[in-house]
Amino acid sequence: MRTNSPETKKTARELRNDPVLSKEYTKNKIKFQNYYFKLGYQDRKPDPNTIVCKFANLIQVIRIKREELTESFIEYDTRFLGGNFQIPDSKELLLLIFLDAPFYKIFTTLRKCSKRKEKFYKDRVGQRFEILIGYE
Repeated sequence: MRTNSPETKKTARELRNDPVLSKEYTKNKIKFQNYYFKLGYQDRKPDPNTIVCKFANLIQVIRIKREELTESFIEYDTRFLGGNFQIPDSKELLLLIFLDAPFYKIFTTLRKCSKRKEKFYKDRVGQRFEILIGYE
């Protein structure tokens, strides 16, 4: 199912308006291209019975210089099933820190830094994000 398909939009609209299910709807989304170890995918893609983080609260946004990151942090942040993601060559990055509230598990992600992105994320600190992996 495509993300912007009419069916998806209709489902999202119904979920938003449903008095019981609307608690599960969130407009904030963070996308990951791969199944990262930091998200709980250590050895394989999850099967439907696997409990992994699907929602998390953004708790901190930090502007950081690429050269300030240690190799061990880069290894942690970029490791996924099948390799490591190449972080952007940008001089400055945004370090986003999320809390998977039910399990008190913290994970991070690095994003390219721009004033627009920094404002977007800082305005949403404390809010819940849906985690989309492989653009589900």
